[in-house]
This record gives sequence, C-alpha cells and structure tokens, in this order.
Amino acid sequence: MEQISRVLFQLGQDEEYSLGLSQQHAEDNALSSQVTSVVLIGAVAMALMFIIIIMLRLEKLQEVVTICAWTGRVKYEDQWIRLDEYLKRRFGLSVSHGLSREAADKMEAEIKMANPAGTERPVTGTRPPG
Repeated sequence: MEQISRVLFQLGQDEEYSLGLSQQHAEDNALSSQVTSVVLIGAVAMALMFIIIIMLRLEKLQEVVTICAWTGRVKYEDQWIRLDEYLKRRFGLSVSHGLSREAADKMEAEIKMANPAGTERPVTGTRPPG
C-alpha cells in the first residue's frame, strides 16, 4: 500500500511539474503574442498617418490654378503674380531664368529688322569683337 502511495505521489509531482512547464510555455506565448500585436498596431497606425498626409498633399495639389491668357500671370490668394513668384510662394521652389532657342532666334530676327544691313550699332555694355 505504501508503494502505491509513493507511486501515486510521484505521479502527482510529475503531473504538477508538467503542468508548470505547460503554464510557463503558455505565458511565454501570450507575452510574445501581445508584443507582436502592439508592434503591428503601431505599424498600422503609422501607415494610416502616412496615408492621411499623402491624401492631404494630393488634395492640395489637385486645386485648379488660374493663369491669365494674355500675361501668363497666376491668380494666387486674390493676386495676379508671376509664375516664378507663385512657385516660390506655393511650393517653396526657386526658379532660374534662361532664354530658349526659339526666343533667341525671334529676338535676333527683330534686331535685324530694326537695324537694316550696314546700319548695325553695338549694343550698350558689350565689347567689340577682337
């Protein structure tokens, strides 16, 4: 009888140890799942914030810009301003100016028409060739 008692006691202790291990694994898994859930919730929240920011910027970019058909000026905040000024105010862009080949050819033709052959005079501020 005592031997049965010892065997039953040993079985009880083995069962208790096994249950303790199972409980420890379950707690570890639960903690791991909670950490993973928090990380995923944070990632989703950040993604939603980025989506909202992008949508707000797209909405701002989709506004219609009114440009004068004659002067090329842009209507911005109830003022007619140059395109380069609009780009600077609205988007913070700096603009560099240049002269297109088409405009240079047109300007050259106008100068030639204004100064018939043989009556060309030097442009002020330029050096003579040579």
